[in-house]
Formats: sequence, structure tokens, C-alpha cells
Amino acid sequence: MADSGSDGVPGSSGKFRGTLTWREEPQYEEARVGRVFNSRRPQRFPRAVLFAESVEDVIAGVRLAHEHNLTISVRSGGHSWDAWSVRDGSLLFDFGRMREMSYDSQSGVATVSPSITGGELNSCLDPFGMFFPGGHCPDVGLGGFLLQGGMGWNTRGWGWACERIAAVDLVTAEGKLMHADERENPDLFWAVRGSGPGFFAIVVRFYLRPRPKALTRSTFVYPMEAYDQVMHWLHGIHQSLDSSVELVTIGLQLPIPGDAESAMRHSLVVHTLCFADTPEVARAALAPMESCPALAQALVRDICVPTSLQEEYEEQRRQNPAGDRFAADNLWLSGPAKHMVPMLKPCFESLPTARTFALWYSMAPLRPLLTWRCLCSRKFTSRCTPSGPIRHTMPVAAHGSTIR
Repeated sequence: MADSGSDGVPGSSGKFRGTLTWREEPQYEEARVGRVFNSRRPQRFPRAVLFAESVEDVIAGVRLAHEHNLTISVRSGGHSWDAWSVRDGSLLFDFGRMREMSYDSQSGVATVSPSITGGELNSCLDPFGMFFPGGHCPDVGLGGFLLQGGMGWNTRGWGWACERIAAVDLVTAEGKLMHADERENPDLFWAVRGSGPGFFAIVVRFYLRPRPKALTRSTFVYPMEAYDQVMHWLHGIHQSLDSSVELVTIGLQLPIPGDAESAMRHSLVVHTLCFADTPEVARAALAPMESCPALAQALVRDICVPTSLQEEYEEQRRQNPAGDRFAADNLWLSGPAKHMVPMLKPCFESLPTARTFALWYSMAPLRPLLTWRCLCSRKFTSRCTPSGPIRHTMPVAAHGSTIR
């Protein structure tokens, strides 16, 4: 607990509103991994876990780390597939109990604690007709997501979500609370947008700029036998699509339309979202998706259907349920589509379990970014197996896309 240890463990020199748990205490294991999304638990062991409940707790925790010569790690939402926050010998700051969230409609700025998820923030913003491009999975904490750049909704058209950070409050290694924006501590403000878990301070509050929202989708389901036609076509058109369009292609097992629920078919889903303000603009932006040479083979054609963020989140929850064990392997490749499409084919065709899925995103931003310009000419495809034995590989393609 906060002021006591066991087996000679020294107690804290300060008081915490939250809870400090040392490795020797019985509740340690739950503190260590209880908030880790991926049930594939890491074999790494922090020296202690601090469930901070206030900025003052964070400052006191930094001082405690100095006293015991501990490194520091931070957990915001716990959604990192590799549980990067769980580090050997560290003092792990868990922000699950810091729950600040508000939106000022006058300034257009949302204020959030790092543990607030994209889904929670967008539920708060929905009555105002606003939207923040957090992670596609609704339970991704904004802290880790933004520190690593923020590859979320419509990154292709809008760029990295970290570009919509207006300011941050942070605690330095000396235990000092500071504010950083374009004018005040601009060096820290520059570094916080993309530095990831290696950032040299602890962000305790984000000030974010949401944007108006409107969503229309077109979804096509093809038999996997159409893979060559569909993927060569996608590689040819994806960079010419309007910047309001997000495109993802998924290989997975789906129920056969019209058949019993137990009858599954290996399918290729092409799902596009348009973030346009009017149905007319959305229809024009999504029209190229009807030019696929394999369109006549499509098992499902849902064209220009109004949708909502909640509907999209529900599909993400279904595909990425909390409590499952996930494995994801990744490889960066480059080259023309005539080489990449055949190379990726086994990844989509040979799914090792009924719940494995392969993703291809057209995610590379279409404009210069504030950070990570070197990644703009890449494309990344991966395959994920939730639960069960982990047996798969995930190759990658070229030209500007990213996959989860």
C-alpha cells in the first residue's frame, strides 16, 4: 500500500491519494497486468505500481523514483499489444484512476487525462457534433496513442492525430509541473508529438482540437478467389481517392450470405469510410469504389450507407475483444504492386485460425506531416490472431499505407 512495504521493502516518503503497490505485496499481480488489454501477459516485473489519482500523486511518484533509483514507465489505457509500460525494475505509473474529460465549445478545445479512450472522448463530443480521430478500437487510451503519433481515423487525409494536440501539461524528471504549447516550452511540445514511450517527461493532461464529423460508408465483400483482381485494383486507385476517404481491406472468415450462421466463407472485405459533410460529397468521393473489375463477384455491396462512429466502434469491439490473447508480427517491404500483391497473398489466404484476420490499410498521409516524414512512402500490412495458438506471419507492401 502507499506507506508500507513487506519483507524489508521501504515505504514511501510521501502520501498518495492513489495506491502504491510493491512487488512483494499480494495485490501486485493484478496491479501489474490487470489493465493490460492483451491477455498474452509479458514476463516483465516493475518494482512497484502507482495508481495515481492526481497530478500531485505523479509529482510525488517521481520523487519516490528518485529516492529508490527506479526507472519510470507509464500506462495510460493499457492497449499496447506488447504491454510496453510493463518494464522490469521500474516504477509503473498507472493512470486508470485519473479521469478528467471536458469540452469547451467556445474555444473548441477538449481536455483529457491520458487514460481517457477515444471512444469515451467521442461520446463526450457527440452532442456537440464534434469528433476526435483517436484509435480505431474505442478502448485505446489517448495517452500512448498520441505520444506515438496517433495513427487513427482518416490518418490518410488528416495526418497524425498528434498534430491536433493544442497543448499538454507534463511532469518533468525533476518533478516539476509544466505547460507546453507552440509558445511556452515549444521544445517539449515538439517532442511530445511522436516520441512514444521514450518521452522524457510524464504527460498528465492533453488539450486537443476535435473536428466536425459526418460518416458515410461503402462496404464490399468479395470471395477470396477475387484477391488478385481486387488487390491489384486497390493498389492502382488508393492514392487517387479523395482525402476524406479511409480505406481498409480485411481477410477473414465470414458467414455465407443466406446460409446458416455456422457456414463460413474465407472472404475479402473492402471497407471505405468517407468523412464528408454532405451525402452528395460522400457519394462522389466513394464512387471510385464501384469501379472494381471484380464487382460482379461481390457477395455484399453496401454503397453510400450513412453510418456512425458508434457503429464502427462496435465492429472494432467485435473483431478485437478485450480479454483475448493477441499476436501481431510485422515486416516492412517496398516495391511495385506486381511484386507486393503476390507476396501478400499467403497472408490473406492462409489464416491459421477461424478468428485470425489480415488487414491492409491505405493510411499513409497525403500531405507533409509535422513529424515522421520518412514514413510517408510506406505501406504496411499485417495479420492478427486473437486467442488460441499463435501461428502466423504478417508481410507488408509498398507505397503509403499502415495496418494493425
